[in-house]
Amino acid sequence: MELSKGTKKIGREIEAAAVALGFPRQVSCARVERELARYCPKRYGTAELDCIADRPRFRAVAALWRLMEAVQNLDRRIASLRREVIEESERTRELVGEFVAKNAAWKALSPQQRSAEVNAEMKRRAAARLRKLAKVAA
Repeated sequence: MELSKGTKKIGREIEAAAVALGFPRQVSCARVERELARYCPKRYGTAELDCIADRPRFRAVAALWRLMEAVQNLDRRIASLRREVIEESERTRELVGEFVAKNAAWKALSPQQRSAEVNAEMKRRAAARLRKLAKVAA
């Protein structure tokens, strides 16, 4: 089972549990699931192994399987979060670059040009509000 850096300690616990239950050290989740299915008559009609007589092992195999599934889900969520953080950092980098460019252009303007730019922006916003109010009134 391939694990991320954050789940290596849990991986060692899974390996120890697998060896104690008679599995190889690098057991796959599918193999543990197949072993668990041998206890369950619903899947194959008749149970190969008796979960009542061998209840401690059955419960241990079930717990191992649940742990392995949880670790896989955790690794998927960590990978998803990592992708989201990378995308957010790219967006932030773009916005910072845009700010730096606009800020440099703004500083290059004279005070009169800045005032004219602010007035034009205020007029654009007022016109947009009026259009919005006209749509609501209509």
